[in-house]
Amino acid sequence: MTPNSPHLGRITLQEHAGAISLVHLRYAPDVRLATHAHEKACFVWIQTGAYAEAFGTRVFQLGARQVLFRPAGEKHSDRFSSIETSCVIIEVSKTWLNLVHECGQLRTDPFVSISPQMGRLAADLYVQAQQKDTAAPLAIEGLSYALGAELMRESMRKEGAYPPPLAKTTSRATLRKPLRQFHIARPCSLGWHTPGPPFAPVQALLR
Repeated sequence: MTPNSPHLGRITLQEHAGAISLVHLRYAPDVRLATHAHEKACFVWIQTGAYAEAFGTRVFQLGARQVLFRPAGEKHSDRFSSIETSCVIIEVSKTWLNLVHECGQLRTDPFVSISPQMGRLAADLYVQAQQKDTAAPLAIEGLSYALGAELMRESMRKEGAYPPPLAKTTSRATLRKPLRQFHIARPCSLGWHTPGPPFAPVQALLR
C-alpha cells in the first residue's frame, strides 16, 4: 500500500468532495490481501462480485449491493471470489465522523448494514462521482451525510435504542405517559438531537 493508493486494486474512478473521498476499484478473481489497516473510516459498497473480509476470527461474507462499515485503524484481511469484484469505497474524515457523532451515537465496530437504504445511497454517491460537473461535490457531500444518518440508525439498532412496537391493544391512557415526555429537538451542527420545548401537536393529542 502507498499513501496515494491506500486501497489495493485497479482504480477506475476517484473523486474528492470536502471530507469525503470516493474510489471505484476492481479486483481480479481470487486475489488475497494480507492483514492491513487504513487510516480513515470508510463504507464499502459491493457493486458486483463478492469477497470475504476478516477481522481476526470475525469474518464478513459480502455480496453485490451490500455495504460494510469499517472504522479507522481496524486490522483486516481480504479474500476475493473466483469472479472479478468491483466496489466503491467511501472514505470519511475524522471531522466528518465528529459532526455526525454530534447528532447521535455511532458504532465503533465493523459491521455489514442490514438497511437497503445504505446501498442505495452508496450507489447514488457513485453516480454523482461520475458527473464531473460543479454540482457533483455538493451532491456527494449531501449524500454522505444521509449515509451518516443511516450509520446512526444502524448504531441505534446495535444499542437497542429503537422503542419496541406497541401492542394493538395499547390504550389511549397507556400512551399518555410516553407522549408527555416527547420533545422536539434543538439543532446540532448537522440536524436536531437535544430535547427542547414540548412539541405542540403532541400536547394537543393529550388534551
